[in-house]
Amino acid sequence: MKRQAPDNLNRCQFQRCQLSIVNCQLKRGFTLVELLVAIVILTILAGLITAGATAALRSANNFQIKAGLHDIETALEMYKNKYGEYPPDFAGLDSADDAVKNNALNEINRHIQKRWPRYSPDSTSESTLAENFFKDLSGACNIWDFNTSTPNSAVALAFWLGGLPDNDNTGYTRLSGFSADPSNPFNMNAKRQEPVMEIIYEENMRKNENNQPVLVARKMPIVYFRGTSATTDSARRRAYAGQKIVDSSKNYYEPKFTKITIGGVDQYAIPYAVSSNPVVKGSTWVHDLDGNGDPIVQWFNPNSYQLVHPGLDGNFNGTRSAPGGERKDADDNTNYCADMNQNGITPMDIDNVANIGDGATIQASFK
Repeated sequence: MKRQAPDNLNRCQFQRCQLSIVNCQLKRGFTLVELLVAIVILTILAGLITAGATAALRSANNFQIKAGLHDIETALEMYKNKYGEYPPDFAGLDSADDAVKNNALNEINRHIQKRWPRYSPDSTSESTLAENFFKDLSGACNIWDFNTSTPNSAVALAFWLGGLPDNDNTGYTRLSGFSADPSNPFNMNAKRQEPVMEIIYEENMRKNENNQPVLVARKMPIVYFRGTSATTDSARRRAYAGQKIVDSSKNYYEPKFTKITIGGVDQYAIPYAVSSNPVVKGSTWVHDLDGNGDPIVQWFNPNSYQLVHPGLDGNFNGTRSAPGGERKDADDNTNYCADMNQNGITPMDIDNVANIGDGATIQASFK
């Protein structure tokens, strides 16, 4: 029987046909609909990832600010344990109202006597211990020149917790404590006391427009408001409840605030309250006191202090202007006590961070 040869030609043709079909399928690519569907899916995924990453980043940044405030809280508790009370916040020293300024000076007088009982000022030209204290300080250390630049609630923390700089020029890098000499806390050449808190330039400290140190978190300043317990001392209640008397026939006072400059722009930081009873008196929002002179306003942390940070936007507020004589518009009903009813809160307040409540921001704390 004659063997039949394999049909190699047909087999090769069949294989070439299969390869051709595969190549045609590979070269065809995506249709327009398929591409659009893929783009939509990728866009949704990218949005979800971006939103999640942004939220995580904001949360991490707020946590970093909270951690900075916690470090200061720890230092303030150490300060109180060592010296018997929290330090003054300097609020009211820049007031044009003599009653407000004198009350602030009296608070500092009392604290100086408590912290440095053996201190006797070299300067005697001023009428109060605090003013002579500032003169001695300015003469010994140019950085803390409180004669030409009035201290406020932003520099108060660095001053009381850090003390004198490591050198008396603009290149100072840290605060190294006050002099260990109990009769002269400003001796730059004497042995230093350990500062209550380690304050180092570029880490937790920056220099303001007057080259004075301020404590910061994420490069933004932290403002300090000390609370005052209700006592029989009416002057202290006034300082706690607010600032100057607006109506001499009734107990009306403006609440505490401090002016601070950020990026060349003046802003007004305020403490926060659980509740308030604001009333309009002339062109000024004030807070009424009851017949016993006790403030109706109830601050958060009334027996200790508030630390306020401008938040991630770097703004303590948006449109808040200065209280009292610096505001002339009778229709400007800005309330200088921000409370849980959102009175006095601007859109730029809501991301501020403070040591009140459990929330990471003012908005979260007030919910």
